[in-house]
Amino acid sequence: MNPNDDLEKPLMARSCDSEQSESSTLLEHRTIGLQERIQARIRWSLYLQMVILFITVLTWISLFLWNQKDRGISPFALIERGHCGWSVEEAKANDCVYDIMMSSWMPRPCYDEELSEGFLRANNFTYWTSNQGGEEVSEAEVKKGEFDILFTHGTYHHQHCIYLWKLQMKAQKSAVRVLDSISRSQAHIAHCQKLLTPDFSPHTLYQLQSKTGTPIHVKPKRQTCWEG
Repeated sequence: MNPNDDLEKPLMARSCDSEQSESSTLLEHRTIGLQERIQARIRWSLYLQMVILFITVLTWISLFLWNQKDRGISPFALIERGHCGWSVEEAKANDCVYDIMMSSWMPRPCYDEELSEGFLRANNFTYWTSNQGGEEVSEAEVKKGEFDILFTHGTYHHQHCIYLWKLQMKAQKSAVRVLDSISRSQAHIAHCQKLLTPDFSPHTLYQLQSKTGTPIHVKPKRQTCWEG
């Protein structure tokens, strides 16, 4: 190409080329700016949700612990309503149910099917064989509780804790309190409290948005259902 070609262009043509270049650059800057604003809004939305969730959880914890203290129930007054043993085979033999929202086999008297199904419908989780994705596993297959480990959405762990506290609140309102050993565990309550403490680190935010951000397990650990 002759270096003088550009000089030989009519002034009007050169002016049009310059305007097109400026318009293209301006459009690119506006697009980048819009994307940055959208990402910022998403981050702030996540921050706000986490703070509200944390405050709600603290309230639930306080109510649960206060009611538990107020009842003054002795462990010796509890009546066992069933347990799931230490293996899938034993859990099935004891008529236990695999509750996805508890990530555990549960004794049938302590399984709240209505609440569990409500959470599953609301969240529409998907399940994968690898934290990189792998093969998708159907919800029906997961409910069989015959896997070692699967991966689901990053928000699952938070929803699990909310589910657990809803079980606690329902039990507190019942004339006869029937509640599983996980929901009664002070250590698990502390674990959920720590989990839901607002954490705005890039890793946490990435994990919350990942479709495989939470591992779920099967291994029965003799979960027990207690009345009292």
